[in-house]
Amino acid sequence: MRDVHREDGYHLQYRHALADGELFHQRWVANDSLSAVAQTGSRRKPLRWIAELESDYFFAVVNLRGVMLVRGMVTGRTRAILPRTILIAHGASAIRALLSRGEHQQIIMAWPSRATHGLQRQWSQHVAAHASMADGYGYANCVNANFLAEAFEHLVYWTKGYSDEYYPKVQGCLHLMAGEAMTGEDHYRLTATNRADFPDAIARLVEEVQKRPSENWTLKEAAAFVGYSPFHLSRTFKNIVGYGFPEYVERRRTELAIQRILNSNKDFDTISAESGFGTSQAFREAFRQHLGLLPSEVRAFSAGEEPAMAASSTNVESGVPV
Repeated sequence: MRDVHREDGYHLQYRHALADGELFHQRWVANDSLSAVAQTGSRRKPLRWIAELESDYFFAVVNLRGVMLVRGMVTGRTRAILPRTILIAHGASAIRALLSRGEHQQIIMAWPSRATHGLQRQWSQHVAAHASMADGYGYANCVNANFLAEAFEHLVYWTKGYSDEYYPKVQGCLHLMAGEAMTGEDHYRLTATNRADFPDAIARLVEEVQKRPSENWTLKEAAAFVGYSPFHLSRTFKNIVGYGFPEYVERRRTELAIQRILNSNKDFDTISAESGFGTSQAFREAFRQHLGLLPSEVRAFSAGEEPAMAASSTNVESGVPV
C-alpha cells in the first residue's frame, strides 16, 4: 500500500501498513511563502518513505522526536537524522528515508525559492562547489547548548504558534539552519559534545570516552580516571551530561558502530566487538533502544534494499492518519 501526502513544493510517498502504527498530519502554516505540517505518531515497525521535491522550492524536516535514516538518490550515502536535527534540501530531487520504531514528531516545511533569493544563490553555489552536497541536502544537529539550539527552539515555537508577524523570525531561523546544513560537520551524534561548561574532570573523561569508546569503561575505572568516588561520579555525571555514565558509553559505542555499518562491509559480530559491546545481543539492544532500529535494518537501508511500493495511493489531508 502507498499513501501520498502532497503540499506545494513536495509530496511524500509512504510504504505503509496500518497494523504497524499510524502517522497523523496537521497543517500549522499554509500560505504563498511557507507551508508547515506537523507529523506525529508511533511506529511498531520502521516505515520507508520517499520525498519527491519540486524545483524552485526548499524543503526541510525538523526532527523533534524519533530517528530517521536518509539516503541520497545521487551518492547513495546514508545519514542518521536524530532528535533536534533539521534536514534541508533544495531543487528537483528525491530523498529516501526510514522512520524508526517508536514515537515520532517532525515538522515538514517547504517554501518557494523566490521567498529567500539570497539563500537560493548561496545554496546553489555551495552545491556546485562541494561534492558532499551532490544529493542536494544537508543537515544541522542542534543538540548542544549554543546559538543553534536556541534557534531550533525559536523555530519550533514560532512555527507552532504561527502568525504573519512571525514570518521574518521563522525565515531568519531557516537561513541560519541552512547555513549550518551547508557547512556543518558530518557526524552521527547520540552523545553530548558541548563541553565548554563541563567541569575540567568531566570534560577530560568525556574526551577520553569519545576517543576510546571501545575500551572497558566501568564506572570504577572512570572514577579513578577523574579522581572521584564512583558514587560521586555517577551523580555528578548524570546531573551535568543528562544521562548516566554507562548510558553515555553505550551511546558513544552505538555512534561508532553506526559509522562502521555504513562505511564498511564487516560482519556484525566484528563491528560489535570493535565497538566495545560485550555481546551481539547487547549490540542489538543498544541499537533498538537508542535508534529504534536493528543493525540489519540500518545496513539494508543503506545498501538500497528497499521493497517495491504498491501501485495504489491516497491523498492525506490535515489531521488524517497516514
